[in-house]
Amino acid sequence: MRNILNIILPLMAFMAVSGCTNNKIYYLVKRNISKEQRIDTIESLQDQNLFLFNIITQGALGDFENELAIARRINKDSTLIYSIQQSNNEGPRISDKYIAYVKLPGYQNWGWFYMKDGKLLDKLPGIDKITDSIKSRKSGRFSISQKNGYISYVDNNEKKVLDYGNVITNYKTKDFKNLEFKLYQLIGDELKVISSDGDDLFKQKEGLYFLPPPGYGVNRFFSKRELFEAVDSVSKLKSTPEQIEIKPVKD
Repeated sequence: MRNILNIILPLMAFMAVSGCTNNKIYYLVKRNISKEQRIDTIESLQDQNLFLFNIITQGALGDFENELAIARRINKDSTLIYSIQQSNNEGPRISDKYIAYVKLPGYQNWGWFYMKDGKLLDKLPGIDKITDSIKSRKSGRFSISQKNGYISYVDNNEKKVLDYGNVITNYKTKDFKNLEFKLYQLIGDELKVISSDGDDLFKQKEGLYFLPPPGYGVNRFFSKRELFEAVDSVSKLKSTPEQIEIKPVKD
């Protein structure tokens, strides 16, 4: 009995997590994978036999559908799979901490942003000087791209990423993208929280801002750790549920 309570109580605590201000209910739904479908692994916790992956279904005309799912391998012959509910006209965005569903899945809607006169400008202050400096040090085959202050370049087959914030602030080694999900403004040499809503970026008039993943335009997002824990918990039950109710961090 004690072992069962050790499984059920963490699951109930997960399901009771608040932070959601409406009564919408979301579920992880148990499912199987057919021979016609394939999987694309995104992340694995090998020591816990937990996996995050896309279920890919090929369409008749060459198009395909992706379905995000979490699996717990029970043994070599058995794997428990739950897919994450998704609505139309949205797509997943996965970061180190969160699984989010956003309105513009094809865009990188997080990173560094520069507002002037209430408008979001295409170019960050000093970004050209930084990219020119990188180009001047190239040693072999070279390519470079930049999106919202994250500069990706390949120099002599070595891929590197430079964070604009590590160059223009005193935080030379900070991993900005793993900050708590808030809207930040760089004021002097300090990064200060100005809102807990990423969409408030577009209410700002002037300044340099940072928004970690999942960014703006978010319909809802879940703690990735809590979703893994929910699937792991039910995998220890004799009879696993068809659905697991989940609560978003934000909805």
